[in-house]
Amino acid sequence: MFFQQTSRTPMCSPISPVFAELYMQYFESQVVQDHPKIDLYRRFVDDSFCIINDDATLDLQKEFNQFNKHIQFTYEEEENGQISFLDVTLIRDEENQLWRKVFRKATHTGRYLNYSSYHHPSHKISVIDALLYRAFIISDPEYLEEEIQHVRTHLLSNNFPNTLIQSRIQRLRSRRGDAMKTINHASFYHTWVPLLIT
Repeated sequence: MFFQQTSRTPMCSPISPVFAELYMQYFESQVVQDHPKIDLYRRFVDDSFCIINDDATLDLQKEFNQFNKHIQFTYEEEENGQISFLDVTLIRDEENQLWRKVFRKATHTGRYLNYSSYHHPSHKISVIDALLYRAFIISDPEYLEEEIQHVRTHLLSNNFPNTLIQSRIQRLRSRRGDAMKTINHASFYHTWVPLLIT
């Protein structure tokens, strides 16, 4: 007895992600592009982010799902003024401005490479740098110190020395400070519109 696949691409085949990406680009060109109800649409692999009017949510989901019965979209709406997309939590304040901070799943344990392990020192330093870099890149200034403290707490619980953590923080702050001197923060304006993730 043999198995013959008659539709879709095989799991674990190196060509499958390419076909999936091509198909999603086709879908976007047919359904999403120039759609009157979509103010903003962004996608990364299989996660999409849409900004639409509240009353269009169910209609848009139905329209997306009718395009291909094998690809079904679900959606999340903001909860308590917050919604997450990829590694970012978007926060809408009382003035309808959007702010960003790092998102962690509810199952996040804070376990990283333990400093006491026998890994090469450069690997241990890269753990610190990766977590701090993510904090600096994603977090708006209002949430940056909170995120740095969160990273510090988890690194300390993984036996990283506080002096090493602090030196890496200072290193990144000085690098970031040089880069940020060219940016006029007054030119940034955050605004809010209803959100939909499919």
